[in-house]
Amino acid sequence: MGSIVGAGQLVLLTFLLFFAIGSAACAVAAPGAVRRVASLPPRVAAGRLRALALLPVTAGGAMTLVAFVPSIAASILAIEHHCESHLGHPHLCVVHLPASAGGLAGWIVLGVAALSLGFRARSGLKELVRARALLAGLTAASLPEGPSRWRRLPTSEPVCAAIGWLRPAVLVSDGFRAGLSCSAFDAALAHELEHARRRDAWWQVLARASTVALPASVRRELLSSLAFAAERTCDEVAAHHVGDRLLVAEAILQAQRLGLAAPAPGCAAFGPLRWEQRVRALLAAPTPPPVRWARWDLAALALGLLCLVLAGPLHHAAESVLAILSA
Repeated sequence: MGSIVGAGQLVLLTFLLFFAIGSAACAVAAPGAVRRVASLPPRVAAGRLRALALLPVTAGGAMTLVAFVPSIAASILAIEHHCESHLGHPHLCVVHLPASAGGLAGWIVLGVAALSLGFRARSGLKELVRARALLAGLTAASLPEGPSRWRRLPTSEPVCAAIGWLRPAVLVSDGFRAGLSCSAFDAALAHELEHARRRDAWWQVLARASTVALPASVRRELLSSLAFAAERTCDEVAAHHVGDRLLVAEAILQAQRLGLAAPAPGCAAFGPLRWEQRVRALLAAPTPPPVRWARWDLAALALGLLCLVLAGPLHHAAESVLAILSA
């Protein structure tokens, strides 16, 4: 049992190491990335900002897995593991597990990291818990409308939001529907249905969790830009659906006159987020796609091959750092 606990400590320390590296890389790249994506089509901008926001977690998980590749390869190919020739430090090995439950220093490092990240995320977690309770109440009070494309909320308060994470539902209040013209309502509904299809609320929550270690100002700018790019993407989809960009702009203006509140965590609402910029963008010509076609599949394949090539040095470097952290 102790060896399994010790192996778990090494995995967590390895993930923490690469999570910290990914967070540092994200913090350095975020300001420039936010400026560059401003000139890109909204869908492209949203995809790139989402990938950047999730970099700390994806780097932590992917590089932890890569660090175990030499051990996994040795087991599959039935070749000698290097562990027995380096008995003085921890080993990232799927065969030779630690002899104990891990060093005290390692548990202290993990405890301090957990407390630090939890302290930074405390306000967001409280806000998320309150929002989830509120959104659950709204969902329970709503009524099916039409062929289950959206649900009616019998209240005069203006609400138009895609609520939920994995299976979001679009809730529209009587007050919101009455405050918009029929054509503007169709545009707003198309906007929110696209939010639900994209699961933007779920991705926003994941991005908030992934960027918890970033400096507050950088994190705030990155998350705000990501939310804005998602709104712009849904605006463009709605414009394509109704066939009129000006109509979507008018829907945004009509919605703002109703006094919509800012969206809560766990939902993507037809709210006031940068509505002036959204209207100006809809009044302008659509942003053309990048001139060069980005082959993300080839880029991902090249990155995967590079990780495999560097798996050995990464494995040894990680073990050297773990020797210090878990002493």
